[in-house]
Amino acid sequence: MTSSQIPPTIPVAIIGGGIAGIMAGRTLADRSPTLLRVFERAPQVGGIAGSFRVGAFTFDYGLHCFFTSIASVAALIETTFADQHERITTHEALLRDGAWLGYPPHLALASCPPQLREDCLVDLWAAAAQPADRPPAHYAAWCYRHYGATISEQFLFPFVRKYWVLEPDQLPPEGAGRRSRPPDIRRIIRGAFGTPTESHEQFFYPRSGGFQYYCDVLAVNVPVCVNAEVVAIDLDARELRFADGARCRYQHLISTLPLPTLLERIIDAPPALRDAAANLNYTSLALVSLGLALPDVLPYRWIYSYDPNVSFTRLVAPHKLSAQNVPPGQSALQAEIYYRGAPPDAHTLYQRTLDDLHRLGLLPESAPIVACDVRYQTFANVILDAASSDVVRQIHAFLAVHDVAVCGRYATWDNGKFDQVISQAQQVARDVLNRLS
Repeated sequence: MTSSQIPPTIPVAIIGGGIAGIMAGRTLADRSPTLLRVFERAPQVGGIAGSFRVGAFTFDYGLHCFFTSIASVAALIETTFADQHERITTHEALLRDGAWLGYPPHLALASCPPQLREDCLVDLWAAAAQPADRPPAHYAAWCYRHYGATISEQFLFPFVRKYWVLEPDQLPPEGAGRRSRPPDIRRIIRGAFGTPTESHEQFFYPRSGGFQYYCDVLAVNVPVCVNAEVVAIDLDARELRFADGARCRYQHLISTLPLPTLLERIIDAPPALRDAAANLNYTSLALVSLGLALPDVLPYRWIYSYDPNVSFTRLVAPHKLSAQNVPPGQSALQAEIYYRGAPPDAHTLYQRTLDDLHRLGLLPESAPIVACDVRYQTFANVILDAASSDVVRQIHAFLAVHDVAVCGRYATWDNGKFDQVISQAQQVARDVLNRLS
């Protein structure tokens, strides 16, 4: 239920029509649609959980897989989508030195060369036998302690450099915002003998429309104003100001904006807090999407490359998620390139990606490319360390004083999964309803 009309007043204003904003709005709208408006700057809902079209091809904003162990979310998805999505088996690999390894590689050592497999297991056992005399100072030390040198240096550290765009000793011991867990040695040994060890062997994906389909269906009956970019927030006046000059007064505010963006737009935010938010660490994502007049070019649904000389970290085949993502008889590839700071030049990135695909034998040089697109996502993954955790707590405390609730991975500044964001947004909306009552 979208509109471009911005009301002058509303009990609950929600900034951002991504999955968090949609689910907060859906929970409130179940009580009464007149309670709220979701304000989304784009012409459609979804945010980074949405999809985009390039000619006749559908691409997501990077790989999205939906699985959940949260009972309430599972029930919601089952009743809402029924037979409109499919359960798909995970099929992924790591391309290393021209060979395919299972993924994650340290849990699929049977696919590694014998000497590498042996070194991984010997070092793992040696690490397990070492006494833990002092807390590790950083993530590199944590990996050495728990996994040993070979798994750390061959797999974990290269992943950090490609995915987080940092050196392992630049991350805290708990990793980049995710709680690192000691290895399950039995599980690693089983993987060395070829026993499957995947955590999530299946996931859900829409039959058509890409991941955008989930967002569109969940947003039905949610009052959303599209093309409505909030450019300034006056907390004292409880007023939102929009790019087109419109203004809207609210009683309660829910924001899904990334914390640096939110603090930048709050006109009465303390300057020191605004500066601290601007200095929070995160990675950005460049997407190179190709539509191909070929039936298939990749043996897996997606693959990884830790090679520093390869542009992309992950390469996804959208047609292997749903045949409806491409025209009949054709296929697609989407390369994910993580970076920090200024975005790389689009033409250079496109050409380098093509060169890498050709050099690795993943795409014939004669392959007819019938659609192409390069776009950027400013916020990809947040990097959380002790210092930034303190900043995030200060920001959230400031927002709470001004009756601003937050939900979504960039507003809470964590790397929550799709189902966690849904559950969190529902709870935030219920808390707002309780205050309204």
